[in-house]
Amino acid sequence: MDSYEGKLDYTPIKLQSGGKTSRLLESGDIIGETYRLKGLIGRGGMGYVFSAEHLVLHQDYALKVLAPDQVNPVSWQRFQSEGRAIARLDHANIVKIYNMGVDGGDCPYYVMDLLYGVTLSECIADKLALSLAEIVDMFIQLAAGFGYAHARGIVHRDVKPGNIVLVDSGARYPTPKIVDFGIAKLASGEQQSLTAPGEIFGSPYYMSPEQCMGNEIDQRADIYSLGCTLFETLAGQPPFKGESALHTVVMHQQASPPTLESMGSRFASDEMEAILGKMLAKRPADRYQTMEQLAHDLERLRANKTVGKVLETGFRTAADSHFEIMDRRFAVDRAGARQRNRIVTAIVCATAVFVTIAGARFFVFAARPTARAPLILLSADRSTRHDQALAAARRVDPELDRQRACFAGLKKIESTVDAKSGMRIFHFPQIPIGELTWAHGALDVAGFDNYVPDDISVAARGDVPVPPNIPIYLSLDFGRDRGAWSTPEVLTKFGANELNGLILNSENLLDTFLDEKQEADEDGRTVALVEATASWRDLQYLKFYKVRQPDSIFKSLSRHKKTLKKLVIHETSVTAAALAGADILSSLESLSCVGFADFDQVLVGLRGSTHLKELSLKECSVSADGLNALANCPSLTLLRLEQHSLDSASLLALGKIKSLKALDIAGCRIKPEQIPELAKLKFIGELRMRLLDWRPSDRQKLFALLPQVNSAARAVMARRQKLGLPPLPYETHSIAY
Repeated sequence: MDSYEGKLDYTPIKLQSGGKTSRLLESGDIIGETYRLKGLIGRGGMGYVFSAEHLVLHQDYALKVLAPDQVNPVSWQRFQSEGRAIARLDHANIVKIYNMGVDGGDCPYYVMDLLYGVTLSECIADKLALSLAEIVDMFIQLAAGFGYAHARGIVHRDVKPGNIVLVDSGARYPTPKIVDFGIAKLASGEQQSLTAPGEIFGSPYYMSPEQCMGNEIDQRADIYSLGCTLFETLAGQPPFKGESALHTVVMHQQASPPTLESMGSRFASDEMEAILGKMLAKRPADRYQTMEQLAHDLERLRANKTVGKVLETGFRTAADSHFEIMDRRFAVDRAGARQRNRIVTAIVCATAVFVTIAGARFFVFAARPTARAPLILLSADRSTRHDQALAAARRVDPELDRQRACFAGLKKIESTVDAKSGMRIFHFPQIPIGELTWAHGALDVAGFDNYVPDDISVAARGDVPVPPNIPIYLSLDFGRDRGAWSTPEVLTKFGANELNGLILNSENLLDTFLDEKQEADEDGRTVALVEATASWRDLQYLKFYKVRQPDSIFKSLSRHKKTLKKLVIHETSVTAAALAGADILSSLESLSCVGFADFDQVLVGLRGSTHLKELSLKECSVSADGLNALANCPSLTLLRLEQHSLDSASLLALGKIKSLKALDIAGCRIKPEQIPELAKLKFIGELRMRLLDWRPSDRQKLFALLPQVNSAARAVMARRQKLGLPPLPYETHSIAY
């Protein structure tokens, strides 16, 4: 292939703001004081993509710019979510993000790999002769990439051939790279709610039925879109191609997908038809539930083994429960759509999307492979200008001012009981304060399989009915609930016995580059939110997710020592030393922590606790010294350790916690040589371990010694084997074999 410079467009780009040209971008311009623009590669979902040279490293990257006329608080938050979410991804099949910032106060950008290759859409259009082996290998890799992102709460939302680039990595077949997460959305319970209900993103040829309707989506929408992509790769055209975008949307809703045989594809086979049929099912519940399940069947196809329907296993996971809730919502939405003809609205939205996409040339990166550069952080000066621009945008935001005025004028927020149904009815203003959540995720201390899904939540707006006699939590998200976040006193308007928990999530804020004063301001805001709960008499649950919080936060929590039962601290700025010294520590029944250094001191602080029942630690540095302290916690029945290195001394320390009924160390690397130490855990009723890299003989030796290891999953596998059923999907058999 020719050098990429020959493919660049050197025409200056006019950036529009308020209908007027605000600035020109042209070859030679410096962005972020670090990158020199070389030329335009193409136009993506939210702006322009340039080839750019790093001024210090002298390497070429792709630099994506968001047009100023699209900049507002919402689009900037979405742009930040896109960049930071992908920047945390590190997978061979996902384009790598290195840096992001804002140039000149009005020109957000981020920097990514510049790839040498062609898009899958170009391969299809040029009728390149791909073999079945190449295609299957490609989609196994794509499933791995998407599965990796899904496991981290990211749904792509625009899977299509144009967003897959094939690069020559020296392997037998080209390596597919997933690009343009320009409309990606975080899908976990911690997500930024930057895509409103009913807002549609995607390309009509590849959109799932639920996405066409503007409904809530999850990873199964990506599976459907990947199914459309696989079908087009095999048949030369997508499965649904109407006379117009409107017709195509209706076909996704109503028409049965064609078979490869009916399209005259040379790749038609019973196995491939079965895989496509499952990917393209109308109901999310009828599709593959994860990309790993899809990869499992593609692997069987590659090995010339039969591919059948993934049957019910009887082994239920938290994800299964979450999906079932969404499936019920999807069914209700579809029924309502038939009654109200909501499909018309979806078609109109899809038309707008189609027009936008038709006018955009989705780019293919073309450059020689370069070594990865380290993340180049913004300077303090540029960081300040960055945040000043955002602050200015917020100050002139009339919607934010309206929310603040509404919350400041509230006298009280309370609930009443409906005499007929017995339901509690919360009476909120018409502007949402946050979300109400109940039946929050909890693990029954008798074992790991009794999981209650934690996504039952509704906007705290208007009259909201909730079940009686269960804990009710308020969830505030920095991106979604800016009015409440910046008006902490609204929490003082709740009655003393109305709420039982508070969830604070500010993922975007923690990843923003702040100077010392800004950090202090945000620390103070978190303290103010917690202080505003002073009158709550039954605060049982607190969750901090990626928030700025000072070590002094625990002084504000002291007043809740008698009621606070569960504390969740995930990736915040508070230190282990502060948590270890908190007076609430000894009264907690459940503690979940992610991302702490020197966590042994917290475990020592828990020594002698008679209340602690559950402890979950991920990416927290612990050693045998700290684990030994847990032997003096007589009520501790459930312990989960993830991504820890457990040496033999640590395993022996676990064997001293005689109160344990369930231990999950599937996230830890355990070697067969440690079987003697594992034998000390024989008293624990349920053990979960990951044994994929163990030899069969070592696994059998362990099972003979400790039959409770992965016992529930292995029992399911045994029943399936007895019935002659195919192996379990990857996510279950990874701990079961």
